Amino acid sequence: MIAPMLFHTFSTYMKCSCSILFLPTLYICGEAYFVKLALKDASGAVVSDNFYWQGREEGNYQALRTLPKTKLHLAAKKLSSTNFEVTLENRGEVPALMIRLKVKDSATDDLALPVWYSDNYFFLMPGERKVVDVQLESLKGHAVFEAEYLNR
Repeated sequence: MIAPMLFHTFSTYMKCSCSILFLPTLYICGEAYFVKLALKDASGAVVSDNFYWQGREEGNYQALRTLPKTKLHLAAKKLSSTNFEVTLENRGEVPALMIRLKVKDSATDDLALPVWYSDNYFFLMPGERKVVDVQLESLKGHAVFEAEYLNR
């Protein structure tokens, strides 16, 4: 069951904290609750985002092991010989948890190292997409991108 999205806009001074809302259970999937928070600037660009999960019982995360599987779509765009833009989209009905993007060299099937990712080990809610910038050193073959995640 997915609860409706809640949006609140407010302004505050720098270095100030204030309570803006009480979060009810926003997403229930089996025995786990999920909350995604995003801080956006005045133009709507995401400044920071955080993802939280909680089992119905405090400290019990076993429900994450029984989470239904979800499907990620991955598309890579080559910007240069060493720079790529990888778009991941959760096309399933449950959150995709602990997504780890990796790149392999097609000629050796080894992980390409070193690699710089603009983000990694992240979460995507249903219908959410994320663009990750990837920079790597030269390869013998071509880059092969893969995404691993908990509920694959």
